[in-house]
Amino acid sequence: MLGREIVEDISEHIVRVRAERPNPFHYVADMTTNGYLLDIAKVERLASLGIHHFQISLDGPEALHDRTRLRADRKGTFQKIWCNLLAIRDGIAPVDVLLRVHLTPDNLPLMPEFLAQVRVTFLADPRFKVLLKAVEHLGGPNDPTMETIPTRSQAGIIRELEKIVLDGVDSGALFSAPEICYAARPNSLVIRADGRVGKCTVALSDTRNTIGQLLSDGSLQIDNALLGPWVHGWASGDLAALACPYTSFS
Repeated sequence: MLGREIVEDISEHIVRVRAERPNPFHYVADMTTNGYLLDIAKVERLASLGIHHFQISLDGPEALHDRTRLRADRKGTFQKIWCNLLAIRDGIAPVDVLLRVHLTPDNLPLMPEFLAQVRVTFLADPRFKVLLKAVEHLGGPNDPTMETIPTRSQAGIIRELEKIVLDGVDSGALFSAPEICYAARPNSLVIRADGRVGKCTVALSDTRNTIGQLLSDGSLQIDNALLGPWVHGWASGDLAALACPYTSFS
């Protein structure tokens, strides 16, 4: 959202080109954001430009969220994000919101009560869905300081918490992550601000995540040798590589 003007500029161009075509192509976009700057006026503006899906992360109830999601002045962000979500709920913008709730050993004891609050507050609105995601070590500098839920325990814990999310609401309120990661798909590319082409939106600082360049004439230069590790799961049948190619070769 700090680069919203650029996002709007690109989106306006796409919408304009689409309208000029005799057989308009289908265009839809989504945005991952912490939600702090996503007030209702900006939601409505972005929706008018084809951005209809928003993923917003919550690290638990306010006291825990504000330990990890801080402003530059070290103040918390939860209350403003929550108010923005309420404004979306109370408005009529044609958008879908995925609430990605992160799970850690610290916040698990408070998750049943928090998820019940999320359910009551948002899930009567079919535009809202919840994704429960255990925090993982993905190679960042803070990995040694982060406690994570043991892999062998994650599935059982998530199943129990999903029951709380779905208590009395439609099963569609729960988002199921696809078994195949977007980064494993050959036709899924990340275009960086400087024209570098990558595969993963998480491993942005890893040099292996640069596989080519978008040139000024609009053409792509892709190094197939660098692309190979990201898509090797299709040839090998390795389900782990298809689920997350980055962790399979990092």
